[in-house]
Amino acid sequence: MALNTNFKTLDIREVLDATHMRGRDITFIDDFSSEEILSLFQAAEMFEPFMRTGLNLLNGKVLYTLFFQPSTRTRCSHENAMLRLGGSVITETDPLHSASFAKNESLADSLRVTSEYADVIVMRHPDDKEALQALNATEGYCAPVISGGYGHVTHPTQGLLDAYTCWRALGAKIIYTGTSALPMPEIVRHKLTVMGAHFEEHFDLTKKENEILYMDEKVDLIY
Repeated sequence: MALNTNFKTLDIREVLDATHMRGRDITFIDDFSSEEILSLFQAAEMFEPFMRTGLNLLNGKVLYTLFFQPSTRTRCSHENAMLRLGGSVITETDPLHSASFAKNESLADSLRVTSEYADVIVMRHPDDKEALQALNATEGYCAPVISGGYGHVTHPTQGLLDAYTCWRALGAKIIYTGTSALPMPEIVRHKLTVMGAHFEEHFDLTKKENEILYMDEKVDLIY
């Protein structure tokens, strides 16, 4: 039996309720407070012992994965999670040819219709502006939509997974490094600035510069 520091029995449903994610889209990580994200991490930690055996928490619930771009890991991660939690999955991996999009149905209309068949939608889309406009147009008339990646701007479930790993292992300060052709999107930089986050970016580092960065005793993780 799991207990907290006050010797109270831990209930996974109470921890999940504290995330306040029920019925909400998951588009940007900063749509949720630090306390809500911490509750999500605590719930994930409680789920870890059941990663293989599963839990029957979502019996009767349906997930619809709508992927306009191929992504084996992202799609299978969401589908696997839904199945291991007792739910079922409808998969659409080629909507431009096999779904109503081939008949010029708008993304907003398709999300409304799909909501009649599913309790939650995971969508991956190459155009972040088109995806966000469709979400705005369907607000209040659509099942919750989880971003499986919109363009190069938002991929919150991947970000949350990486952050959870850091939380479990390090409690880390993170430095981002990459090529100058792949800078942090301006919308993400703006969000970080507004929240007062401390972040660094390094581009086109030489092998020696990367080694120096790795050896910095104040750096826990390079992303």
